[in-house]
Amino acid sequence: MKRKEHVLMVVIVLLVAFIVYNRYEIPLEIKKEKVWVRIELQQELVRDTTDYYYMGQINKDILDKIDVQRSPQGLFKLSNIRYWNNEDLLQIHENENSFDCRYFKIEDIQFIKPLKKDPVFIYEPDELHASAKKLRGGI
Repeated sequence: MKRKEHVLMVVIVLLVAFIVYNRYEIPLEIKKEKVWVRIELQQELVRDTTDYYYMGQINKDILDKIDVQRSPQGLFKLSNIRYWNNEDLLQIHENENSFDCRYFKIEDIQFIKPLKKDPVFIYEPDELHASAKKLRGGI
């Protein structure tokens, strides 16, 4: 009798795990292929809406998911972030207290454009902040 109960519990746990996995697809970044993108995100909070304009790298699977699905959901990681600072210079996102990445909801994407290479190498030197110039090779 105990064996039947044990088998039944294992089957139920596996069934629940299968349902949860398929309902709440957790985006595991298994593939290592990254793509540079220019991205506009809009996060709506209870009393505020914030727009983010970044350039960085995302997993190619995220672009494929956006391309294939009508209303994709989930989280994605934006890494190697670049942004336009208050002086209109392209700056590297650097923070000694956290990693060089941020996580966003796919649903927050308003615009996304794939880039062929790191934006630091696309823009002219006079459009780059010192951090970007350093990465580019000390121009």
